[in-house]
Amino acid sequence: METDAIIIRRRVMTGGVDCNGATANQSAALDHIHGYYKEALHRLPPELVPSLLDAGFCFGFLDPVSNIIANTVSHDLHKRSQNRKKRSRAGISKNGEKSESRRAAISKIITESSKDILLIPRPSDSTNALLLNSSIAARSLRGLVAFLTSYFRYLTTWDALRYLVLSGADLLVAVHLIQEVRDACTFTIHNPTARIALRCAAISALHPAVDALVSRSFLLASRADEASKPRRDTGLHQRFHYRETVLLTSTTTDMISRGSPMQQAIARLQHRKAKAVTRLQRRKMENFPVGAGLQISLKMALLDKIHLLYLEAISRIPKHELRSRHHRGLLKAGHCYGPCDPVTNIILNTICPQVGETLWSTPEVKLVLSSSDVLTISETLSQKLPPGKSLKKARKLSNRATKIISAYRKEFEACQGTIIKMAEAALLIYAKQVGQEYELHFICDVNSTIPEDGVGYCPHSYRYPFSHMNILARPRGSQNDQVPTLFFIQCSNSDEHMQDKAFLCCPISDPSKDAGRCYHCEYDGIKIIHPSSKCYLGHCTDFEEMARGESAVNAQGLVEEGQRNTLFDGTLEYEDSIYFDPAWDVDFRMFIDQTARDQAR
Repeated sequence: METDAIIIRRRVMTGGVDCNGATANQSAALDHIHGYYKEALHRLPPELVPSLLDAGFCFGFLDPVSNIIANTVSHDLHKRSQNRKKRSRAGISKNGEKSESRRAAISKIITESSKDILLIPRPSDSTNALLLNSSIAARSLRGLVAFLTSYFRYLTTWDALRYLVLSGADLLVAVHLIQEVRDACTFTIHNPTARIALRCAAISALHPAVDALVSRSFLLASRADEASKPRRDTGLHQRFHYRETVLLTSTTTDMISRGSPMQQAIARLQHRKAKAVTRLQRRKMENFPVGAGLQISLKMALLDKIHLLYLEAISRIPKHELRSRHHRGLLKAGHCYGPCDPVTNIILNTICPQVGETLWSTPEVKLVLSSSDVLTISETLSQKLPPGKSLKKARKLSNRATKIISAYRKEFEACQGTIIKMAEAALLIYAKQVGQEYELHFICDVNSTIPEDGVGYCPHSYRYPFSHMNILARPRGSQNDQVPTLFFIQCSNSDEHMQDKAFLCCPISDPSKDAGRCYHCEYDGIKIIHPSSKCYLGHCTDFEEMARGESAVNAQGLVEEGQRNTLFDGTLEYEDSIYFDPAWDVDFRMFIDQTARDQAR
């Protein structure tokens, strides 16, 4: 009698990652890439095989096979322009030599074991030498991973591999899948972050001419239709005509067909789904399993979206009411959950913190509130509160505990005064540039630890040289019902250098679509929205250093450190002291008393 056997695969976990699963994903992604190289080698003439093996990477803004062909020809053109010599036509006269060239190339590409591939850059000369000896397929996989982890926040190497398997190692299909999961804005090649990510991919794959690859990729993306549809030969296989490719890659016209590369990627994804043979294959493509690492990635992306809700809520509360009366309520009880939409819940919970979850019929909340609106809401909600127990008289703090809180508050007020001066000075400079004065509404987020060129601290000082911040500001003299504008500011922490070359003050037109990345703010876990169309410290050089393996932190480390600093802030004692109320903050009162006793020992 036969019995069903159950095979249990042992899971080896490292840093929350299933190592066996990661290796399997790596092998599966390589299998897809090997197939693309076989198809490309059938289309390319054999004299271009050496260029394919050197720099014919499958990443770019076309489909993988077209990327291989375009990158191969682009590299061949670059070599010709550098050497200024005619290409050798040796070996093209005999069919046997052609076939042998292709067979040897395919063998060289697919024989490498997936376990020998180094996907995470390491700062070592021996590592680079080992990578250069790797196959073009292995280096392509490394470049694909580098692009995804450089373009998307919170995406680790192992998460990128999951998406590459699901997409069939097609870069823009993987980008589309990540955007669908995160409900993010549509990818466009005109986003500067895309250019930085492509540079990181080329650097990580050790492309011999990074700038040439990047410029050619963006030019070819504008001609996606021509590059993706080579002419048919009379033979069995489609052949890519060398003369047409030279003309195509040499074009200098402006980029056209905006968004067409992503549209074609979506079409390729639909084609892949249609080709899925079994129901299980389709289910895997439509319901991709979320691993432990990916849960962290999605959790951090969700926190970004919640952060946007709070920015919108803050912009709708009058600044005088928010600063004088409701700032503490926002931080202590301004939760986004409740019976209304998230922004309305934040506003109502902020204005009347005692409402909690007992509120089920609410007053209407306008787009922008006035002071009288806030008062009306507060009175209305107060009437709906259930009768509660009277507060017991709070125990008086010890003298040492009172001094600790007082010291924290003085430090905060001094820091707050400095930041306000910096923000107002930045708005004055911006007003001179655009001819419109703005008044400060609210300071949202600040990171005062921005270095320059790898120098953390200023000479003879304990301060970092620059700060990043988001503020809300309204045109001076505008109506109170006008929604404040969100600004990004990069400025010097020194008054004398406020207007130096690194100064930047610009409005964020749509916070939900600006996807500018900043290495420093992500590492510190500070959720500042950066403009995707501007240059600022931390948006480029640091990610390129990660791609080279020159950074002390890789993509995985950046995600982990950012999560740690976001979720486990080490300044809670400092922040709770600022808004401490002994009548309500019983737990913190006990904590600060214990802290005072410990210090007295």
